[in-house]
Amino acid sequence: RRQRQMCIRDRINTLGEQSLSEATSLALSLEYYNGLRIQSLIDYPSETAFYQNLCAFLSRAKDTLSYDRAYILYRGLEGRIAYLADADYGANLQEGVDYHGIGAEYSDDRYTSQCRSILESQFDGRRSASFVPDILDGSYITTYLPIHDTQGQVIAVLGVDARLGYSDFAQYGPINFERTATIAALLFLISLVPVSYTHLRAHETPEHL
Repeated sequence: RRQRQMCIRDRINTLGEQSLSEATSLALSLEYYNGLRIQSLIDYPSETAFYQNLCAFLSRAKDTLSYDRAYILYRGLEGRIAYLADADYGANLQEGVDYHGIGAEYSDDRYTSQCRSILESQFDGRRSASFVPDILDGSYITTYLPIHDTQGQVIAVLGVDARLGYSDFAQYGPINFERTATIAALLFLISLVPVSYTHLRAHETPEHL
């Protein structure tokens, strides 16, 4: 039984490292291109054109990398961790039902006290990008990646939930993320960050995928 547990733990670590590696490019692109605007959105939260653009970027990343969820979190003045942007956002969708609006508390049942501990450490600058070393809600590997301002302070955290694809976890069957990411796809995503939401949607044609 101990050997079995160790095997499962090794697989979780392998999948977590994979998720961490893939999501790092997304976090770096957000930080490099949009650090100042992300801070401005935190200071003056509203569904601006940039907010829509940010959600569209997350949505594109979610679809291309086959994430279950992709979102950006921030920590308010009272220490409450909340959503800043959600890949599931849509102008015609209902906030609180279809997506998490700006300022909605990050308190979904999926996320454990360990998740919050990791996030607190990251916002305090005491922890770098990390994955939660457990399978959440029976199916997910969650990864958190800090986003810094020009002074190196953590202003937000990118979170991604990757759904596990497996045939028989208990019997150590093959486990793989259900994703089709390539370097080309990542570069495509990074190139979309600075453009407007309308421009992004206008260019979602087969030749750009």
